[in-house]
Amino acid sequence: MYVTMVPVKDTGKTIWDVRDKREGAKIGEVKWFGRWRKYAFFPFDAIFEEVCLRDIADFIERETSAQKS
Repeated sequence: MYVTMVPVKDTGKTIWDVRDKREGAKIGEVKWFGRWRKYAFFPFDAIFEEVCLRDIADFIERETSAQKS
């Protein structure tokens, strides 16, 4: 896993910073997207490859399932 999710705000639907594991740089956020009724990744100016994107997608899927249950 190349990224880590750090919870930063919880108002019923948590917001997480997505950080590079090696340097700790903030590369985006995962937060609730109401129109889609699920968590989504909001990237900053960054470059991603398939493993990093898969890690983020797996995290979003788990948290959306948890929020809906």
